[in-house]
Amino acid sequence: MSTPPARRRPAATDLRRGGRFGEHVRPSYPDDLRIQSLVRVVFAPEPMFPGMSTLPPEDPALVQQLLDEAPRPEQIGVDDWNRRLRADEVAEIWGTPMEGPDTRLGWLRRADEIARAWGKPLFGPGGVLPDTTLDDAAR
Repeated sequence: MSTPPARRRPAATDLRRGGRFGEHVRPSYPDDLRIQSLVRVVFAPEPMFPGMSTLPPEDPALVQQLLDEAPRPEQIGVDDWNRRLRADEVAEIWGTPMEGPDTRLGWLRRADEIARAWGKPLFGPGGVLPDTTLDDAAR
């Protein structure tokens, strides 16, 4: 299997609300930056330490890491002591969800939008996961 081509990092202005790829910006700036960071790792992985090898771009493990990070509202409260909470999860715990019942779907829409800014969608034909639709991933 050959290594996918290197992709060009999108301009920050394109990722902001109102930018070319800013339709699904998350309400919490840190949460949105986290999604941007996870998508960047999928397309431009970097070693944890100098000289250490890294996975190739678009490696399934990197994509799985991104999918695992997407919120699962039905699991709020489970294992909270063992991980940092996102702003949307904290809001859910306090009884004021930030984004309604489609929190995971909205999060994945944003990840797909950022991936498109990198030049390749995450889901669907021509995507990193060509056999997975956005709706399938949100389940």
